[in-house]
Amino acid sequence: MKRTPLANLRDLVWNRADGRCEAQYEHGYRCRNRADELHHRLPRRPGGTLADFLANEALKAGTFSSERHLAHLIALCQVCHHEVAHGQPVRAVALGLRVPGEMRHERWSGESWYFGPDDEFAALWPKGGAA
Repeated sequence: MKRTPLANLRDLVWNRADGRCEAQYEHGYRCRNRADELHHRLPRRPGGTLADFLANEALKAGTFSSERHLAHLIALCQVCHHEVAHGQPVRAVALGLRVPGEMRHERWSGESWYFGPDDEFAALWPKGGAA
């Protein structure tokens, strides 16, 4: 699958975050440093690239849903991105900075869904649900 440009998605995530890091930590603490980087909560190999593609297609088709199509992306400061999201994978999953599982796609039906233990993603991308 061809990689899709993230410019539109990046702008939408930056607007949602108001330019600030979206990392939420234990006891309700939220990092409020300036967001420097766009992080794929659902890693690119197990479906993050597919999720980018589906979001860009939904933007073009006018069927875009912020809740559904931006759930796999988060704005992070450099420290939260590298030291926590990538440096502490178990903690990153517990904090919601990383989502275990993958996106799957059937070519013959055109259906895409999330396969994994995360209830939020399973509800947003159910098998047999609307794309």
